[in-house]
Amino acid sequence: MALAAGILLAVYIVAIALVIVWPTHRRHPEDGMAIGCLMLVAIACALLGGMLFLAARFHLRWLVYIIFAMTLYPALYLLPNFAYAGWKKLKANSAARGQRLLGDELVQALKGHTHVFHRNVLDPKREYDELKFYSPDGKLICYERENGALKQLDVDAGWSIKDNILRTTGQYGPGTANAFTVYLTPDGRIAYYIHEPFSRLNRLLSGTTTSVLNEPPE
Repeated sequence: MALAAGILLAVYIVAIALVIVWPTHRRHPEDGMAIGCLMLVAIACALLGGMLFLAARFHLRWLVYIIFAMTLYPALYLLPNFAYAGWKKLKANSAARGQRLLGDELVQALKGHTHVFHRNVLDPKREYDELKFYSPDGKLICYERENGALKQLDVDAGWSIKDNILRTTGQYGPGTANAFTVYLTPDGRIAYYIHEPFSRLNRLLSGTTTSVLNEPPE
């Protein structure tokens, strides 16, 4: 029982530390107060851990029971809530992602079509459209459109589908290879997600089409 309580306290402290150091894209005026409260909770957990050690060392079973009950209650209360919140988030993400295109649907969404993506680059600052024409012969013809001017890129690129994964070669230079899972979003656009298993980039959104043309761009 003392071991279980100690493990729970360690988990709480590690979880609080991760929340404090985890990078966030948004800042809030009350972030400092929240971090201070979390640090106080972590200190309280550490002090409780010290009391648990002393209780176990001096065989104070009644104190071990009390500390165990105190550490078990947050787990019993929080875990079901976290599980439910996680399930809701996964469901929401799945709905936002849309329907994955497989088999003939994937081929039909690509073959003979031009997918247009809007790109906004910060360094160096640049805003343009990226166009990809999936030629029926397996060639991937790439274009850029900037300030209304269309330019075909001098790249030797190709595309293929294997195991319902879109694979491209040469798109970003000789020897480059990329893989994507392709989804049809609820609003009818085509979304590309990076397919790199065991990588931090896996399932990261690469881009969503702004439009799809049924022919090469002109």
